[in-house]
Amino acid sequence: MFCLVIPFSCDVERLEDTITLIAENAVKYKITEVMLCHNGGNFVRAEIEEIFDKEIGLFKLLHTEKKGLGEGYKLGIINASSEKIILSASDLPFGFTDIESFNNLTVLEREKYRVCIGSKAHENSVMEGYSLLRRLYSKIFYLLRRLLLGKKSPKDSQGTIIIDKILAKELVESVCSGGYFFSVEMIMLAIKRGANVIELPVVFRDLKLKSNVMVINLGLSFMHELLKLRRRM
Repeated sequence: MFCLVIPFSCDVERLEDTITLIAENAVKYKITEVMLCHNGGNFVRAEIEEIFDKEIGLFKLLHTEKKGLGEGYKLGIINASSEKIILSASDLPFGFTDIESFNNLTVLEREKYRVCIGSKAHENSVMEGYSLLRRLYSKIFYLLRRLLLGKKSPKDSQGTIIIDKILAKELVESVCSGGYFFSVEMIMLAIKRGANVIELPVVFRDLKLKSNVMVINLGLSFMHELLKLRRRM
């Protein structure tokens, strides 16, 4: 049922625990394929393949020379064959709680909402270690999205995304961003197309892993991307 897309670049060390966790829970959560999508340079296939058992038939290792989280997502979407695609991260910050919330939807709700967001901003989400500063950044970015893109912009556009495969494959051709803004752009293009979007509660685990993301630089980049997307829409 689910294709789990995991983009990664310099965070290979996170993958071993993530792969083990997925392999142990794949049947329970109906994960039928996992796309490990390496984006950027310094790719050594043999080193990465050593950390998962190819005989499982669950994992597929993909690579693109293009840098950026969004490029990894694009690669996974293009190669996915399952009914639903989950765009996640290499450390599975929500575990499988986004899938659990999706499974709690009624059959009619699953048909209605073609895009579901594992949302840190949902009132029922449990945030373990989510600092006040990060909450402030998220709130500011949400207000900017509302101002520039309209009131339909979700409260959290940087959570995991569970999306119909057919819709994802249609949208990916129109998404320009290859970086962190990919999620925002895909969600807003889906809304513009008329797709119903719902935010789902999750449990967030702050693993306090080292990140190479510079918040200020990322914020400036997001502003630039927001203005470009506003003009397009």
